[in-house]
Amino acid sequence: MSEENIQDPNDEMKDPAESGAPKDAPEDAKKAAEPESPTADSNQVLVNSQIVDAVKQTRDAVRIGSSDTSKVIDSGIAYQKASQAAAFAVQDATDYLRNIMAISSTAQGMALKLLLETKDPSYSQILTQAQTAVTMAATNLETVGMSAISVATDFPR
Repeated sequence: MSEENIQDPNDEMKDPAESGAPKDAPEDAKKAAEPESPTADSNQVLVNSQIVDAVKQTRDAVRIGSSDTSKVIDSGIAYQKASQAAAFAVQDATDYLRNIMAISSTAQGMALKLLLETKDPSYSQILTQAQTAVTMAATNLETVGMSAISVATDFPR
């Protein structure tokens, strides 16, 4: 749309004396200085060029082509949902590791206390098992993270 089709919505409310024509000019001069309003029969839609530009930039930013818009939108939404699910999986694996570390720390602390009190070597097995649980949870996080990367990069767009 061209700039000449743009109309200030406040123009209709302006006093003709403020229209840019001199106050003492004849009525015809005042009307000529006012922008024309579209008639009721007109199919023109007046849109500010800044709004049109913003819509175009937004469309380009989200990669909506002018050819098959619905297909691009659907695949974009699908990609976003798959990426979000992958991110949630990584968050869950991180929470799991954090929880295992808390449990392991508690178990190791208790086992170490009892080992020092009793000198029973079986408590050293608890220390090893607690550390193994942390290592397995860290391996799980790495596996989930690599899978999430694969989902995000290999997803069809």
